[in-house]
Amino acid sequence: MHALAVILILLGVLAMAGHAVAQRFVLRESILTKSEMLVLQNLIAACFLFGTLPFWEEFGTTHTDNTRLFWIAILGTTVANVAIQWANAHARELADASLTAPIQAMTPMLVTIAAVTIGEYPSALGITGILLISLGTYIHMREKATTLREYVRPFQAFALPANFIALSDADRKQALRDRKALGFAYLSAVCGTVGLIFDGLVVRSGNVALGFGVQLVLLTTVFSLVHIITTKTGVSPSTPFRVRIREHGMVVVGVGVLYGLHVIFIMTAFRLAPIAYVGSLKRLSIIATIFLSWIILKEAKALKRLWPAAIITAGAMFLVFDPSVSSIVAAAHEALR
Repeated sequence: MHALAVILILLGVLAMAGHAVAQRFVLRESILTKSEMLVLQNLIAACFLFGTLPFWEEFGTTHTDNTRLFWIAILGTTVANVAIQWANAHARELADASLTAPIQAMTPMLVTIAAVTIGEYPSALGITGILLISLGTYIHMREKATTLREYVRPFQAFALPANFIALSDADRKQALRDRKALGFAYLSAVCGTVGLIFDGLVVRSGNVALGFGVQLVLLTTVFSLVHIITTKTGVSPSTPFRVRIREHGMVVVGVGVLYGLHVIFIMTAFRLAPIAYVGSLKRLSIIATIFLSWIILKEAKALKRLWPAAIITAGAMFLVFDPSVSSIVAAAHEALR
């Protein structure tokens, strides 16, 4: 793999992990509501990307201009990211970042499985990656199991603990929040399957900063409408918006800038390495997110979640060597151009 691609992916991984932790902090501490956070995150990231345009040399990478495909891909990734960002915001508001982060590794696995629909079957390494992701996710989802029956029961992650009635009010409430958060995390991973394909099409057919800057403006518009609707129907925070921004503005700006940096680094890397490589290697952000959650957010169970997350990440790494993801992206490219 191109050395610059590795550097960009690693920088993108750090930005992704930092963004996940910062976003969890903003929502956990009720600095912003979900809709406020999504509007500001995308607005700040859009300003950041457009601000780089006069100096943007794309790290020396090249692309083949295809205006029609470029705009179709922007529309596709925008639609996917409305669901992805909304689901992620819900998940990170409800539960620890270290609980929901490993679910994101399902995206490259789902893309690999989807490739079967076009006759591209996983290689031995691809099957190994799928099995490792499945095993790691299985273990991760059973961290609260107290009996063998609970450990082997299907969909245990969505079952309440056997001792639910005996738990304190706070623990019962958190068990319900965790279950709901995992549902949103799975939704994000499924939508990420579509998003990953369209992301690859955008970067191969036009300017990265321009394309994703436009996407972020569209997302800002969508979430602004969502904010207006939810503000009219929901309960507004007791502390005025300007006070919250004045006290925590740097953290909010950090969320947007980190998101913009992740876009710049990861999306440019798509030009230097197969989409499967980048899409899988960026799952190293799972390990970084869990570690930062332990260090910065003081999440008590973060280290316990590290070893199943390592299995999941290893599975994603195996998928690097499977051609299925590249094949399904190539098929999408042929169908849309």
